[in-house]
Amino acid sequence: MKNLISSKKGQRGFTLVELVVVVAVVGVLAAVATPKFMGVGDDARIAALEGVADALTAASATNYSQREAGGVAVTRVVDSDAAGKATEAAHNAAWITGGTSDDDAANLLLDIMKDENVAVGIAVDNCDDVAASLEGGVVPDGYTVSAAVLAVGGNQECTLSTTDMPVKTHTFLAYATPAV
Repeated sequence: MKNLISSKKGQRGFTLVELVVVVAVVGVLAAVATPKFMGVGDDARIAALEGVADALTAASATNYSQREAGGVAVTRVVDSDAAGKATEAAHNAAWITGGTSDDDAANLLLDIMKDENVAVGIAVDNCDDVAASLEGGVVPDGYTVSAAVLAVGGNQECTLSTTDMPVKTHTFLAYATPAV
């Protein structure tokens, strides 16, 4: 018993005052820091929306440039032996790179080499057509483009919206391109 009492004298804990001060400091820090972190998620959603809108504008401008540069791919006529070798080369290139559409690549190359008109880019006559000019051909999940008819040869602001609540919107510039 004497050993128990003497061993407790060497131990020291926190006093009630020290614990109250620590809780008060943590409370003040939480009150100051919480409002700053609350808006971070909303800012991130707006930044992502602006990024998708800018990607749509860039894709639309690129598509417009491709269509206006001639509307068709550069073509030239070659003899059938050269076309056969080019087709074989396209098959080999697709196989080496792991592509699954070697037939499509070879046929496109063959069409170009036989002097057939192959359209470059896509026809855009509505705001929601611009999505097809993005990589993958669709607007990312969580976003929608409002449909609006575009005047051929002109450009117009279109609206991109989030599908999650609260809905956020941002505009992007779409360039109309006619069908070839």
